[in-house]
Amino acid sequence: AFTRISVEGGAQTMRRLLALPDPPTAVIATNDALAVGALVACRKEGIAVPEQVSITGAGNSEIGASQSPPLTGIRGPVAEIGRAAAEFLIACLEGKTATPLQEFPFQVLWRGSTGKPPPRTGL
Repeated sequence: AFTRISVEGGAQTMRRLLALPDPPTAVIATNDALAVGALVACRKEGIAVPEQVSITGAGNSEIGASQSPPLTGIRGPVAEIGRAAAEFLIACLEGKTATPLQEFPFQVLWRGSTGKPPPRTGL
């Protein structure tokens, strides 16, 4: 099912993950809106972040940093990545040689939403 890129979409997806027989102990969301939604769902379900599940967002937004606990974020050159993806797509469509792999600098901003994984039971 498609997840809306929104806080509510993140909350719905996190509720589905928490309902799994073996729910994840860590979630990396593709953006901060989804990650904040995951935090909201955990709060409502009584799941302790980061003691029971760690949550990380991408984008390093103000909304993520202002949460409780503050959202660990991944910061990267979003505009440069988008430009490279567009150039790659255009080159492919025009039948030109394209560079399929490029490296971009990323930085993890460690905050309170990530921690040591909880001990697994039943293994």
